[in-house]
Amino acid sequence: TSSRSFMDSATLWPKVKQMIRPGDFVLMGFGHNDSRGSLPGNGDETGFLPPPPPRPPRPGRPPRPTPEPVAVHSFGWYMRQYIRQVRALGATPIVMSLIPRNRWVDGRIGTDGKDYAVWAKQAADQEKAQFIPLYDLVEGRLNAIGQEKVQADYFPPNEAVHPTWTGATLIASQVVNGVKRLDTPLKQYLLASPKVPATPDIQAPARGFMGASEMAPKTRTPKAAS
Repeated sequence: TSSRSFMDSATLWPKVKQMIRPGDFVLMGFGHNDSRGSLPGNGDETGFLPPPPPRPPRPGRPPRPTPEPVAVHSFGWYMRQYIRQVRALGATPIVMSLIPRNRWVDGRIGTDGKDYAVWAKQAADQEKAQFIPLYDLVEGRLNAIGQEKVQADYFPPNEAVHPTWTGATLIASQVVNGVKRLDTPLKQYLLASPKVPATPDIQAPARGFMGASEMAPKTRTPKAAS
């Protein structure tokens, strides 16, 4: 989702807010889908996204209404709203930047998407919230590993965003490193010697992870031929 569509959803951000309790820590990171979901930048302006394509008419029913353009704010505006809403619930917001896409130029990763990392930090600074520069932390590690090994082991084939289990564990380790750099009591909850499972408990398909089980496509059992 984008920062906007996650907030506007009837089932995503509202459900998260229901789980937040005073004293909690809420880590948040968006950006990969915001080029189509929110306005670029960190301002307070409002714009409009093109309306979704009209759905085909249903036989025997009146025509569907024409979709309206969608009013949207900037990426930074949505991040500031998350920060404020988390604080209003008595919890501590921690903003993270997005991770680099698996796209390389001249043997270096981290060539696109960094503007969203900058806007995330700006929004955190404006609200005096803590910030983890996850983009920079992951970028440094992947460049040190090198393009050939990263593309072979850390991302599925032809995948730019969703990592393999190996890539996910590396990214998680950088989240931990980011927390360690903060002045936050959250650090006391980190394991001194974490043990990462060798394999995940859910096997993702070849092209990224399909999401939580309740979001997975429903499968139908074929009826036996009579």
